[in-house]
This record gives sequence, structure tokens and C-alpha cells, in this order.
Amino acid sequence: MLLLSQEELARLQVLDIAGQRRLVFSDQQAWVAGDKLLLRGLATQPLRAGIFPALAKPRAPGLTVTQDGALQYLAFAADTAEPALAVQPLREARTAPRILTGGLAGAALQPIPEAFGAAASWQLKLPAVLPAQAEDVLLELDFVGDIGRLFAGTRLLDDWYFNGQRWQVGLRQFGLKPGATLNLSVLPLRADAPIYIDAAHRPRFAEGQAQVAELRSARLLPVRRVAITP
Repeated sequence: MLLLSQEELARLQVLDIAGQRRLVFSDQQAWVAGDKLLLRGLATQPLRAGIFPALAKPRAPGLTVTQDGALQYLAFAADTAEPALAVQPLREARTAPRILTGGLAGAALQPIPEAFGAAASWQLKLPAVLPAQAEDVLLELDFVGDIGRLFAGTRLLDDWYFNGQRWQVGLRQFGLKPGATLNLSVLPLRADAPIYIDAAHRPRFAEGQAQVAELRSARLLPVRRVAITP
């Protein structure tokens, strides 16, 4: 019998591996494809999974196998550093127009295109070299505002309505060239915005502050996938 903590239960999956149902504990994504156990996570961090019952002879390049009590641990060391991202402010926010409402519920409407003329903007320059072994590279943006929009030139790559969570965009899908320049625009969030945001994430406006448009951080996070033969 295994007694599990709440933390262990949150990391638990039940997967069929090598013809047997097994418990898999991992902070990373874990699944089975074909006859292999796959782990996916940030390449800047170790990948690790606990297995019960143990696999007979797990094999993969760079794999370390240890046993701790009932659990067999499969681990891979971090294999790259976080790529550098150059961030440069381009324009401060202007006064955002009042949010329009409509419909039977009087809910907030999507801003008209002209409203984005008030957006703050930043230039994001990718490094000349990205980790070649990475499955993808995530651009992680932590901003405060109403709506964020990410452009490559005039091409809109993605947008994000602020909810307090960090915005992640997979860059491989866009076929960007090394050293490419992206532009981030953030429409200010007005203090009187009739928008629901969880209290834990809603900005605290200072007395007299009418709006906010802020980029807290911007990072590049390489992602890798490993395949383990059981």
C-alpha cells in the first residue's frame, strides 16, 4: 500500500507502460506514445519522474535511474541555459478610451481598433541563436493591462486578455528568423473597467491612478521532450 500526500496526488498520473498500469509522479507533462514514456518540460530545468512499479530496464540518452523506497526515479539534467531576450521600451501608454458596453447584460465590448492607439509598446529582440535541440521556445510575458498583442512587423502573432496569469507563446510555429524583432503592445487597463478579474490578480490602483499598462518581465523558455524506452 502507498500512502500519498496531497502534493504527491497533484503530481500523479496513471499510465499504461510496458503492458502494465503504473503510477507516474512528475511536475512535467508525462504521457505514453507507442511503447515509450515521454516527458516534456523546460530545458533549463531537470526532468524527473517517479514510477511505481519500477520499469525493468529504462533507457534513454542522458537518463539517470535511482530507487528511493517504493519509487523508481528517472531523471535528466538541465541541458541548456535560458536564452537572452533584449527588451526595449518604445512608447508609453496614452489615455485609454472608456470601455464600451452593450448587449442585454451591458457587458464590456471588444475595443475598437482605434483604441489601440493608446497602447504602450516594447520591442523584443530574439537572440541570434536559439537552442537547436529545443522542441519549442516559449515567449513568456508577464504584463498588467487590458489586452496584450504580439506582432512580427504587421503580422499579429497572438493576443491575450489580462487575467493575472503569465502569457506564453510558442515561437516555433511562426518560423521566425534568428535575431527577429517582435513588438508587444499593451492597451492600458482603466481603473473603472467593467471587467471581472479575480481579486488575487486585479491590480491595486493608487489613489488618483486612472489606468495601468506595465510589462513586468519577458523571458524565453526553451522546451524539450525526452523519450524513455521501458
